[in-house]
Amino acid sequence: MLPDSKSQGLSLVDEVCMILFDGWCERRNVTALAYLMHAWPLVDDDVLLVRRMLQSLRELEKYHPDALLENELVLVGLLWSSLAAWE
Repeated sequence: MLPDSKSQGLSLVDEVCMILFDGWCERRNVTALAYLMHAWPLVDDDVLLVRRMLQSLRELEKYHPDALLENELVLVGLLWSSLAAWE
């Protein structure tokens, strides 16, 4: 069982990823979807899974910054800060 704070953090990450997923599907942003789907959904707070998500987000921002809208950059930043706390 996950401690409450990690469980809540996992719920937040899942919620933000779902928002990004919906938006990218709607816009048919296949590039961003591919990076997200490489690491999501997170089934638990395993460090390796968290690192894979962080790496995937890092690569998306680095190699495809034009694939992200301004509000999506904010959401990715929120994911970064949430996930980095677990690492």
